Amino acid sequence: MPRRVANDEPQLLELLTDVLALGDEVTWETDLADGGAALAIAILVNHDQPVPYVSGRAVHRASESYRGEGRTEFR
Repeated sequence: MPRRVANDEPQLLELLTDVLALGDEVTWETDLADGGAALAIAILVNHDQPVPYVSGRAVHRASESYRGEGRTEFR
């Protein structure tokens, strides 16, 4: 279930904890390598979570399968 959180360390840590509690296998991805994603990437890396980069083009193509839903996140 998508959920919006602020780019704020306590909120990102809470999100990390909540997501990891959902299952044994979690995959994080980002289409940003720095800037606004820097804090989230740092938190994930500091918690031994791999964070592969996914190009904006790949995100755009994936979002086409959710037309009309306004979604860009992978499921």
